[in-house]
Amino acid sequence: MDMARAIEHGQLEQAINGHWSPLYPLLIAAFIEPIGTAPSLEFATVRVLNFLVFLVTIGAFHFVLTRLWDRAQLTAKPPEASPLLSRSQVLLAGYALLAWGCFDLTVVSRISPDLCVAAVTFASAALFLSLEDQTASVTTFALFGAVLGIGYLLKAIFFPLAFLFLLAAACACLAYRADRRLLLSAAVFLVIAAPLVGALSLKYGHLTFGESGRNTFRTDVLMMPLVHWQGGPSDHGLPEHPTRKLLDNPDVYEFAQPISATYPPWYDPTYWNKGAVLHFGTWDYGRALLRNVKRLAVLLWFAIPLGIALALLRRPLALEMSAPLPIKLLGLVAAANLLLYLVLLVEPRYLAGCLPLLGLVVLVSLRTQLTRRRPIGAALVALLITGVAIDAGPRLARTAADLVRSRGHVHADAWLVADELFRIGIHPGTPVAAIDHQDQMHWSVASISDWAFLAQVKIVSEAFPSDPLNQKEFWDVSLTRQALALDVFRRAGARIVVASGVPSTANTEGWSRIGTTDYYYKLL
Repeated sequence: MDMARAIEHGQLEQAINGHWSPLYPLLIAAFIEPIGTAPSLEFATVRVLNFLVFLVTIGAFHFVLTRLWDRAQLTAKPPEASPLLSRSQVLLAGYALLAWGCFDLTVVSRISPDLCVAAVTFASAALFLSLEDQTASVTTFALFGAVLGIGYLLKAIFFPLAFLFLLAAACACLAYRADRRLLLSAAVFLVIAAPLVGALSLKYGHLTFGESGRNTFRTDVLMMPLVHWQGGPSDHGLPEHPTRKLLDNPDVYEFAQPISATYPPWYDPTYWNKGAVLHFGTWDYGRALLRNVKRLAVLLWFAIPLGIALALLRRPLALEMSAPLPIKLLGLVAAANLLLYLVLLVEPRYLAGCLPLLGLVVLVSLRTQLTRRRPIGAALVALLITGVAIDAGPRLARTAADLVRSRGHVHADAWLVADELFRIGIHPGTPVAAIDHQDQMHWSVASISDWAFLAQVKIVSEAFPSDPLNQKEFWDVSLTRQALALDVFRRAGARIVVASGVPSTANTEGWSRIGTTDYYYKLL
């Protein structure tokens, strides 16, 4: 949202960021430009944009779903091995997978490009399957490359993924019949991607298509701090321009300059962490890989038992996996997409495209020689839908209950904080300090950024223990140290400090509570 607001104000250079890709902020900027800078209208407008993306995602998914079914009927296996699922069963199971991706792996309302990436993944897969069609035109090949390029502009992961799609197309022997047209796909992709690659490489001083992978390796493999890295361990180098640490016990940092944003430490992590030396360590990497495997197993809790059951019943049900080469290659691309995340960081929203696509490939590839196959297919689809309902249902039910209970007037704590800051006269652009309780239940960066963006203020300093397990937080230190920290905030330029997640045992004398929330503030 910070990038979008800057772009909307004509600062196009803000679109070049090593951690955040430019296309989604550009889309947001185009949508919010007519309505001004009222945060409530901005967020409502972005939700409209996300709903339109959701509709595009449904269309792209239906496109790939029908193409997969059509292609699966061209299997080279003898006719006695028929598809386990009928067309209607594949549609039901497919849309259950889509619901899982849109309402559980990610959320339609989330302000992130992940749903856009899912839509582009489905569209790329559908166009890939269309290339083998004898009637495929030059336009189809050009569109294939353009969609891959759009994917890269939405998220850096699509740069290697685009080459996997192109390699899969070549392996499907398309190059032997339409070499020039496949080269056109590659050329269109490179034309779209090259300007961003060039701009990022110039900005950061080395050839790069994005810095998010490097940042993720730093934080989730080497377990270096997400923000406020001050150097160390000894073999990981020193930051060239870190945030400024002003106090110990509690740790207080200042970061008003040179980046102007709602929460500068997370606006461009590459800037603050320049100088980090990343080493590949077997122990570090093994630990991260095991953690990601566990996360993936949790996400697939209902799919893993289904897979085991099908494997055990393979002979009694005369099951086999068979599909034309393009579908097999598409399955490999989807699996490789999953692997790209598995080796670094598994987050559910990242997988909203590849996991449903991989599930579709498996479903259309299942075949059996049994004549009474429809009841088996129906049971499989019913189990899949039940698993998705159990997974996504509670979240949807809670959301519906909140809407009914509040009659549509749902206000998160971040909105209440912003309203209170407006009420007491804190104007947009005011420098503010932040204190957030550190735990494993929420992401501190997002917690602070949400209310600060809604209030249109700038966080310039914060109390942040880089190691909450071994360092004291603001509310754990003596009142004398707390007063010293507040004075440091004041000298850093903050006019008010906002604290979130304040424990019930904290001494909040002199602080003002915001409604019934766990947010407090104090004028400096």
